[in-house]
This record gives sequence, structure tokens and C-alpha cells, in this order.
Amino acid sequence: MFNWEYLDRFCFISNEGTFKYNIYYPMNFELQSIYMYYDTDNQWKAIYNNNSLSCNDKERILDPKNYQIIRLSPSAKFIDEQSNCEIINKNNNESWYHCFGKRSFFSMRPRWWYFAIGNCDTQNGLYLEYYLLMTNSNNKTNHLLKNRKMLHITFRLFFHSIFCELIASTLLWMHYDNYAENGQGMPLLKFFSMILRQFSIVLFVLLLFLIGKGYTITRAKISICSSIKIIFFISTYFILKLLMLAWEIIIFDPAQITYMSESIPAYCIIYLNIFGWLWFLRCSWVTTKKYPLKKRFYMFWSSPIILLIANFILDNWVREEIIQGVDSAIINIANQQNNFPNNVYEVQYIAQPTLQNN
Repeated sequence: MFNWEYLDRFCFISNEGTFKYNIYYPMNFELQSIYMYYDTDNQWKAIYNNNSLSCNDKERILDPKNYQIIRLSPSAKFIDEQSNCEIINKNNNESWYHCFGKRSFFSMRPRWWYFAIGNCDTQNGLYLEYYLLMTNSNNKTNHLLKNRKMLHITFRLFFHSIFCELIASTLLWMHYDNYAENGQGMPLLKFFSMILRQFSIVLFVLLLFLIGKGYTITRAKISICSSIKIIFFISTYFILKLLMLAWEIIIFDPAQITYMSESIPAYCIIYLNIFGWLWFLRCSWVTTKKYPLKKRFYMFWSSPIILLIANFILDNWVREEIIQGVDSAIINIANQQNNFPNNVYEVQYIAQPTLQNN
């Protein structure tokens, strides 16, 4: 029967180290306790994987003066007012303990702390549902966007676009690095990098349309008509991007054509970019009436201009080199926009009926 179990560990390195706990367990498993050991030979190293020690032996190693034991019971004495235990009804009116609180850690050097749960008098073993949070930062700044319900779909699109572009740039670098050595490179890596880059661009264009519409900025819902238009545009845009790649592989004559932008799908993408840019400006203009601090994004209109310059001004022997560099630079600049003014919480556009009534 297990009456002592390891939970987690954390290295507290600053004077602002904080340990927070939120634990639920049935009353018939009382009295459970949290044990906190630090990384010395006479504490954690002395008790872990030492089968000769009982649960009581592992508890006696801890110094009560250091408050290294937290009794999870309403009758226990806590060293701060923010810690408490209460009895609640859970799972068909079964009585449970709910214990929550925090501890602060101060030390002269970074130190590993190990957390365990135990009940040395139990005949039933251990059972608990727990949440532990260990931080070294100020509590006011350690919240993640997901915990704050700020991980919007626009942020997720942005992250996915960044990820695809990062992988594409890495593969492209590997190809050209090898190309500089043997004159052949790795065509397969270059092909996959081009596909991932198109995914990145399409996701970013979709992100711009959602921002232009004010989604998660000034509104929690996009109309059905606008959603259909965006889906149709993005689908067409993505298909043309893939056709441009396929055109280069299947139809291109390398004796006459030097870059994939010299194709019918590429010219269709130019017109589609111009149309999308005008539509984006109109959406942004409408949205800025409600949100005047919103900034413009300049990446969207750059693509048709770059393609026109590449096809009609640049010499063909420098075309691909310059386009790849400029394209990578523009995508990098566009993804580093400092103003990303999301001010609608995720729960606000999940609960759409409530938002509409308000």
C-alpha cells in the first residue's frame, strides 16, 4: 500500500519564489500532507529510493521549524491567511477536502525543492486531484495568455504562421548551404520549404482579414456573408499558390524561365493580392471607426509589387536570389508588428449569445 509519493520538483532561484497549491481529496483518505524537501544529502537524497525508510521516517527528516510540512485539513494551522482547507460536496454529495494556499521561498543560492504527498496512517493508500504552480517571477506578471483567456484564434494563426515560416527558412538555408558546396543542393528540402512558406503566407493573409474585420478586437463574431467571402478568397489564394508550385515542377521550361513567379497562376495571384489588399483596406477603414488606435499592416500589398519588379526590372540571373531575400525580410518584418491590439477575452467570443444580448 502506497502512503508516500513524489509529486514534482522546482528550482527556486530568486527571492520571489512562490509555490501555490490547489488540492482536492475525499475525506476517507485523510489526513494527507504535502512534504517539501530541499536538495541536500540529509534530506531528499537521503530519503528518495531508500526502501529502508518508512513514511514516518521520511516525515521525521523534515524540520517543523522550516514549515516543510503542510497538513491538508481544516483543523490544521497555516502560516498565512491566504491558505485554507474546507469541506465540499463532490461526486454525488461525497464529502471532500479542498485545500489551497501558497508558500514563499527565500534562499542564498538557487536550490532544488522536491514535493511529495503522504499519509503515514492510511490504510486506503493515497488519492488526490492537485494543481501545483511554482514560479520565480512576480505573481503579477507570470500569467500565461491561455490562463487569462487571451489565446485568441488570431494569436494561434500568428503562431502557426511563424512556425511554418521558421521551418521553411531552415529547410531553405540547408538547401542553399549544400548548394554552395556541391552545386546541387537538396531540391526536396527546397520543395518542402516552398510549400511551408505558402502555408505561412496563406495563414498570415487570413490573419490580416480577421484583423481587418476586427475579429477579437472590436467584435466577437463575423457575419455569415463575410465568413463565406473570406473562406472563398483564402481557398482560391491557397489553390493558386499550390498551382504556382506545380506549374514550376510540371510545365516550366528551365531554358526559358528562371523563377516560378513567371507563370499564369503567379499573375493570377498578383490580381488576387491587389483585390485582397483593397478589400482589406475597406475592412480596416470600417473597423477603425470603432477602434481608431488600430495600426495598418504593410506586408499584404508588398507581394504584387515585388513580383512585378522581379519579372520586369530585375535581371534573370539575380531574380531568385533577391526575391528570396526580400520575401524573407518582408515576412519577418510583418510578423514583428508591435501593435497587436486584442482586447476581447476568449470567453467573450465563445459565449456569443450573451455577448449579442449585451
